[in-house]
Amino acid sequence: MKRLVCIPAVAILVTACATPLTPREQGAITGAAVGMGIGAIAGSTTGHAGAGAVIGGVGGAVVGGVIGDAAQQRQAAPPAPARAPVVVTPPPVVVTATPTWVLVPGTAVYYSPEIHADVYLYGGIWYYRVNGVWFTGRSHAGPWDPTPVTAVPVVVTRVPPGWRAKHGPPAVPPGHRKRTGG
Repeated sequence: MKRLVCIPAVAILVTACATPLTPREQGAITGAAVGMGIGAIAGSTTGHAGAGAVIGGVGGAVVGGVIGDAAQQRQAAPPAPARAPVVVTPPPVVVTATPTWVLVPGTAVYYSPEIHADVYLYGGIWYYRVNGVWFTGRSHAGPWDPTPVTAVPVVVTRVPPGWRAKHGPPAVPPGHRKRTGG
């Protein structure tokens, strides 16, 4: 009798394995196998190993199927949408004539009273600060490339935002003006 029950069971397992199993099916089969084993061990203590295996197998299949279903739903979830890269460009610096560059007192940083933005010249490189974001350029008119604050010289970052607007054009001692062609 036991052989007759095992033959259809083996045939069903072989047929089921002919196609790839879904995570739900894998979970149910694994749960049933583990449950049958634990149920058989528990049932053998009372002399009913077969009944314990059946009860454990059914319970294991249900729990395994639920876990496998959750895994299958995670796999079927659509991927998160790709984020477009953020391109930061500052507003243009508008200058009608070649600016005059004046030293910020106590530094080697130049600014221009004609430019109404936080644009500074230091070491031959132009620095532009907009809302706390720094940009560098080859000219006072740009083009401007985003620059991490760690790449901006400390002496430039120490000039407070809006310093030019707060202090206005200073009286410039002789030799402290610098003209650049842009």
